[in-house]
Amino acid sequence: MRAGIVALQGDVDLHERALKRYKPDIDVVRVKTEEVLEEIDLLIFPGGESPTMSRLMDRFNLREPLLKKITEDKIPTLATCAGIVLLSNLKEDDGRVKPFGILDVVLVRNGFGRQRESFEGEVTVKFDKREQVVTGVFIRAPRIEKVGDKAKSIAFLGKEVVGVLQDNILALTFHPELSDDTEIIYKKLFSLAAG
Repeated sequence: MRAGIVALQGDVDLHERALKRYKPDIDVVRVKTEEVLEEIDLLIFPGGESPTMSRLMDRFNLREPLLKKITEDKIPTLATCAGIVLLSNLKEDDGRVKPFGILDVVLVRNGFGRQRESFEGEVTVKFDKREQVVTGVFIRAPRIEKVGDKAKSIAFLGKEVVGVLQDNILALTFHPELSDDTEIIYKKLFSLAAG
């Protein structure tokens, strides 16, 4: 199995380490070109600076190939923090980010506050009949304001939704790659890839 991490900007190294921790034999490649996209079985949109990532997707001509890979090829996709921003719909559009709008959620960038308001919290993750509390690391995290009918809420900070599953997309407002107890999330991603 080969995983691709969108490597335009963001915490690519940490996602690679997390993938290797839960599946040591996985082959990880960095996605910067359309050609690399053709070689992967699952995709990760990492956290980072969503305006920068949005701009670089256009500069590297990756926007349409990524959109096709996710929506037409239905590749299993994990989107974290800035990643969920790029796939969702934004409540307030300041023109700095051009999201795909394919994830049926509405969110606010930096909805939990700026850098100094970053925090860790107990997140309850629910898949099928399995439930687990994990450490959620929220760094200038977006905030989900609305979950549409196409998406299913699967991660909760108290009563607040911080993660959704929609078809082949697993999207979180926090950083699972920064915690040691988020195996449930990566297992779900691998199960999507296995079909």
